Amino acid sequence: MENSIVKIKGNANELIFETAFLLHMCGYAFYTVPGWGIGIYYAFYLLFLGAGSYYSLGKILRTRSLSINMFTVWNLIFVLVAALSVLWAVSLGDTLDIAFRLFQNLITAYFLTDYVTNSGRMRRILNLTVFSVVFLAVTILIFTPVSQWFAGDIGNFYYNRNITSGIEIIGAIISLVLAFTGGEKKYYLCYFFLFLMVILSSSRRGIITLVAVSVMVILLSSGRKHLVRNILICLLVPVIVIVAIKNIPFLSDTIGKTMGDLVQYYFSGSTPDGSVAKRELYVAKGIEIFLTRPLTGYGGGAFIKLFSEDYGTSHYTHNNFVELLVSYGIIGFIAYYWIYPVIILKSVKGLLERNVYKILSFTLVIAMLISHVGTVSFYSKTDHVYLTISWLLPWFSYMQSSKKLKRRN
Repeated sequence: MENSIVKIKGNANELIFETAFLLHMCGYAFYTVPGWGIGIYYAFYLLFLGAGSYYSLGKILRTRSLSINMFTVWNLIFVLVAALSVLWAVSLGDTLDIAFRLFQNLITAYFLTDYVTNSGRMRRILNLTVFSVVFLAVTILIFTPVSQWFAGDIGNFYYNRNITSGIEIIGAIISLVLAFTGGEKKYYLCYFFLFLMVILSSSRRGIITLVAVSVMVILLSSGRKHLVRNILICLLVPVIVIVAIKNIPFLSDTIGKTMGDLVQYYFSGSTPDGSVAKRELYVAKGIEIFLTRPLTGYGGGAFIKLFSEDYGTSHYTHNNFVELLVSYGIIGFIAYYWIYPVIILKSVKGLLERNVYKILSFTLVIAMLISHVGTVSFYSKTDHVYLTISWLLPWFSYMQSSKKLKRRN
């Protein structure tokens, strides 16, 4: 502030785009709040579309050229497959709805890939992403009565705890890589807070995924000098989690019980918790439906309609792989998943060099693939942003305050 005038230093285009991106990402915290929540989300989304259009159109006018990267081409191919499935869809409304969501994801990803052209922007996008995840976690705490914080279902007040825990996992992984691999220790606070939120959700998939990927990050970031120490840390982390679950009352009564039911089901075939058996039924039925039309599938959202015809209840498969096969067949499955091995191959070359961004890209994709076993996310707005970030990361070098990275190990 000078002479009672506030001056914002920096590039105005960057400020506008990144502010709109932050609001868009934070807006998801209100997406499922009844009544006004979805209005807030779409207001922020439209703001992001405006900022993205302003930046990309200005770039086209300045350079007199239009750049289309492979990630946008992939998005476009998959959207076309989803849109064409209306020709044979069993649920026209659901197919069109999912195709529209995929089109939104295409536009979002294009604006993000068009904007992130240097390591400084990449680094700030990561900061904003972590902030948006922490914002979601804090919002969940605010909306959830304090008496339910330790009841094992935090996030179920207005949210699906499996979906929110999946988002928190992404924020935790980014924080851990920046803290442990990049040496930015302040991010440990975000990591442990988000780790706690995943535990409070009692999401079995969430806890198993976060522990497994945390171990992966530590091992991939290890140099020869500290390899033994880090292996011991990796062995210690699961032990601490198990001991905590067994000995802390609210954990043993919530996540301890659900984990015990899971183990009991796979060893004895029966459990008081019917969710595991139900999900196996959904997957088995989904594979059965897929085999009747393996090439093209039955259109987006088809499983819900076909399953309800046989069982009288509406459910989706709770499995991204099976849902894709039922919806779009082998063609759609390949059209969607071929980008994942491409990102992994781009990332894996830098793992032995302990490249911070490539380790982050690799672990984010692995975490998303693990999550696909337990949820349907190919049309998720947040997951697609995280996948876009995973695609972008290997193209840039790690930058910390414009200084050369001093490796922690």
